Amino acid sequence: LSSKGCRGTVLNLNRMASALFRVWCVYEAYLTHLLGKEYGLVVNTCQGPISSVGNDLSSCERDLWVVLMFQLLQEVDVEKAQATKDEDRTKIMTAIKDLRGQGEFDHMVGAQALNSMLKATVAEQAMCILARQGNADLLRKALELRANADAEDVRGVRPLTYATALHGEHHAATRVLLTSGADTRAKAHAELVLTMFSSDAQVASDAVEEVATLQMYIYSKAVETARNEQATRRVATQVSALHDPLPAIRVEAANALRSLGQHAAPAVPDLAAAL
Repeated sequence: LSSKGCRGTVLNLNRMASALFRVWCVYEAYLTHLLGKEYGLVVNTCQGPISSVGNDLSSCERDLWVVLMFQLLQEVDVEKAQATKDEDRTKIMTAIKDLRGQGEFDHMVGAQALNSMLKATVAEQAMCILARQGNADLLRKALELRANADAEDVRGVRPLTYATALHGEHHAATRVLLTSGADTRAKAHAELVLTMFSSDAQVASDAVEEVATLQMYIYSKAVETARNEQATRRVATQVSALHDPLPAIRVEAANALRSLGQHAAPAVPDLAAAL
């Protein structure tokens, strides 16, 4: 963890989120915070990071798992965390006793500070899933744990955008986010923003250009992510065409890949074979 090459910690949780109740895992979360790692603590499941997005079966399973994990999160307490060796637990508890919280937790110390920061970190990464589900009750609990109401997912989309687009401006989940102080700009053009990630390439492309013309900083990351996803899909299509038996099709695919610049880097082996 202390290595400069280490940029964060991945916390792998099983279906019972048992790592949250093991003192060594909690200690690693503490060290990640202490060392100020760029990517912080990334919560991962067997279906992928909870902050990632998807529309397949595995993402549905992950969404259901998040609800269970979130309920277990309420019971997390560093002082009750287990260890295989009692001496390890004693050393770790001694190490964290002088920890001072930061930001909203700057009035806390020791186990209380770590409990609060760990819960907030995990809850924050679940915010967009809860908003997509329209789960107002768990959103409220996440916010009570001091999760950021404007926490973006890996696509750069905020909880309020999901709640508004998928459930409407007057839905309970949307109101919870607004009441908590979420940036109201994330409501604007919410459905259009999600359309940027449509499985229909042309529909997605048109939506990206439309959102881009809005010049809203709040959506700049989402626009960039959508463009990258579209480029990745175009690369996959052209890579397939590189194996076409017709030389003209292969040449056309090669030229198309050249126009995609750095996005086409993963296609280099296929391009070399085709040439």
